[in-house]
Amino acid sequence: MKLLAQAGVSHVTLDPEGELEFHPYPLQFFWYSDGAALTFARAEYKSALGARIVRIGSMTPEELESAVAPYLSHENLPWLHELSPDFMMNREVADHFGLAGTDGAVEVTFERPGAKQFRLRVAPVSANSQGHMISATEVLHLPVPFHRKRPNAWYWYEYLTDSRSLYIQYNRCRNDPKKSFKTFTRELFRFVDGLRATAKIERVIVDLRFNSGGDSSVVEPLLQGLQSRPQLTTKGRLYVLIGRGTFSSGMMAAINFREDLHAILIGEASGSRPNEYGEVKTLTLPYSKIEIRYTTKYFRLLEDSDPLTLEPDIPIQRSIADFLSGHDQALDTALNYRWHMDQPAASR
Repeated sequence: MKLLAQAGVSHVTLDPEGELEFHPYPLQFFWYSDGAALTFARAEYKSALGARIVRIGSMTPEELESAVAPYLSHENLPWLHELSPDFMMNREVADHFGLAGTDGAVEVTFERPGAKQFRLRVAPVSANSQGHMISATEVLHLPVPFHRKRPNAWYWYEYLTDSRSLYIQYNRCRNDPKKSFKTFTRELFRFVDGLRATAKIERVIVDLRFNSGGDSSVVEPLLQGLQSRPQLTTKGRLYVLIGRGTFSSGMMAAINFREDLHAILIGEASGSRPNEYGEVKTLTLPYSKIEIRYTTKYFRLLEDSDPLTLEPDIPIQRSIADFLSGHDQALDTALNYRWHMDQPAASR
């Protein structure tokens, strides 16, 4: 992993499998603007859900992320933040950096606002036996954000009557075996064209925050459908939400929306850079049987610059407090923003 990461190409990767599989700690966290917070855990550790992680063993999360960065193929900080939580929470990583005890368990320190820090000793499990992970949303009875309404869907849409907005979540640049994206968009625009004048669409919001790529041609029916309906793409009508999970073909789609359809990008910087290597193929090493993914083509989407990320037009950072409140500031901004103003309107 360290050797491949030296290439500095996000798509050049491998995943340990078989005898080389890692033994994870049954915890999952997310990097927010003000630190790492625990979002999922097995039942025995649910008391820490929603708390900020202060230390993993003797290291802060930030120190451990810096230590593991040379092993993770990434080209910018957003993608490192996307990859590092899973990698950091493994016994093999903890052993390597001297963070685990002889039994493989690691002590994790947590804190909540206005309360004393507390510690949990977390034991590793086998790769396939993490068991049921409980979410902070479930345990703390947090409001479920609208964008997590259908977390397993490849793509979905909903008309928001109150704001006269059409929300489209596009999570995979692939065709769902149950319904192709072309069929999905045909149904979408049949709905759009069937709306009465009293229920007209004032803005369209395309959510790409969870789209890590695939086939960049899959999105074409949506782009073409919007382009043929200019009333939906005049400046200030179309908004695209992006974030660290917007990667590869997902990031390319964001550029298509901005360059071709005048979309305003809202959210975090993308996980992949606009000019990048892609068209991934695989090879299997003959003795270890490790499968390696490598790139075969360079894509230059921005001719006049070569930034590390695709930057949003309106940057939005999400804090731990936002998470605990269920507040989706990026979506709220898209629902309320007036493009001719210098600043987004106040969140609802």
